[in-house]
Amino acid sequence: MKRGRTGDPLKEGSEVPLVQGQVIATSGIAAYSREKTTPPVYTASKAALVQLAQQVATNSAPYQI
Repeated sequence: MKRGRTGDPLKEGSEVPLVQGQVIATSGIAAYSREKTTPPVYTASKAALVQLAQQVATNSAPYQI
């Protein structure tokens, strides 16, 4: 397997390029908050962002992203 060049396919004859990358998602501690003073809609949106990031990470893992 070749190393050192970005974009070369992982397997010989494959059309899927090997592009290593990172995705960074930021959220707040409110995603895990159980305080009654935190508005439920705000907490839900933060929790949704965390879940989305985890799902994207799981689905992107085979592509080494």
